[in-house]
Amino acid sequence: MDQQGTLRITRARSALNPAFLRWFAAGLLLATSSVALAETKTLTPVADTYVRSIAANQNAGADTRLSITDLGNHRALIRFDQAEIAAAVGGSPVVSARLRLRITSSPLFWGVTGRGVASHRMTQTWEESRATWNCPKDTNLNNSQANCNPAWAMGNSAQWPFVAAPSSVATIMDGQSGVVEWDVTADLQAFLGGSAQNFGWIIRKADESRPGRVEFGSREGSQKPELVIELGAPPPSPVPVVYDAYLREGSPNQNTGAEVSLQVSNLANHRSLVAFDQQWLATTVGAGSVTAAKLRLQIIYNANNWGSAGRDVAVHRMTGAWPEFNVTWNCANDSNTQNSSADCSGANAWSMSNASLWPFVATPSATLLHQDGQIGVVEWDVTNDVKAFMQGTANHGWIIKKVDESKSGFVR
Repeated sequence: MDQQGTLRITRARSALNPAFLRWFAAGLLLATSSVALAETKTLTPVADTYVRSIAANQNAGADTRLSITDLGNHRALIRFDQAEIAAAVGGSPVVSARLRLRITSSPLFWGVTGRGVASHRMTQTWEESRATWNCPKDTNLNNSQANCNPAWAMGNSAQWPFVAAPSSVATIMDGQSGVVEWDVTADLQAFLGGSAQNFGWIIRKADESRPGRVEFGSREGSQKPELVIELGAPPPSPVPVVYDAYLREGSPNQNTGAEVSLQVSNLANHRSLVAFDQQWLATTVGAGSVTAAKLRLQIIYNANNWGSAGRDVAVHRMTGAWPEFNVTWNCANDSNTQNSSADCSGANAWSMSNASLWPFVATPSATLLHQDGQIGVVEWDVTNDVKAFMQGTANHGWIIKKVDESKSGFVR
């Protein structure tokens, strides 16, 4: 899970203040419900195919799959109708737009930590039933030659028919399943604003010299691609997490507050801590009331050792304070984290190993099933905890741990 967690809150406001806000950030995401929650529109493509350098004059527009691989540099092309996009958005501002593909065959050869697959905005028009590696529209697909004018240069990075900088990059892991998403918000806003023409996107391996194979469903099959557009008020500036760290029973006097990831594992019982600023919560909620709150983290690495049915990971409300750069397994506040001993006593000490003395509520606030191949956003419902914080319960954040720490399962 990445270090930058998000807490999502939905609140109701008084009729005197009918604001609608949504905060997206490395920290806090807020939605108010006085007018309406953000609306989501989902579109399916009007064209998709994939092109192959190894079969440079062949078209795959009728295929039920979109293939991405280093063998022959398969790249997928997807386009959504501009009129449908404009009609779906109407006069509402676009909060987010996500290109969503569904994996239809188990990914192979993506390495220990996975590799990136990028979406790029296309800059040249193309036709689903005639697009090839050599041509955006080949007028004769039967002669194994490039029959097009203009052509395009898929093999020349200086003349690519797409923007060289990716719009978004998603990580693909061996054995991954389900949905993969790319953030294409800026592209969609450019299409609607007129600063870019809508020729769709190309999906390719970020490093095509390295191995990795995956297939996604095309619009000709049952697992169709989607463009998911969330509408509402535009997000203000992000608000970061106040503090987070993870604890290790195997290194009980070491602090991880400066690390860039959080970990949950059965190996020496890694547990993660996350907390958000109470003053900001109070200011944000204001005179309203919290109706929903979700703690959201992003999985960036999965060890794929969660068993055939997966295992639960729980969020518990912390009952004691802890400073990010002094917290350890043995100490809520270790006065010297450099000497491999527990330098704490009284309120600065705690018992992570003794369930009867845990510095968190033993009953989970929420649990979530983690499975092999799972990558991306995960959420826990912490509505009751945030309501309690607003009503005077001390806000020390949450601890995230495996429900059964005796069984395998590692995620970062």
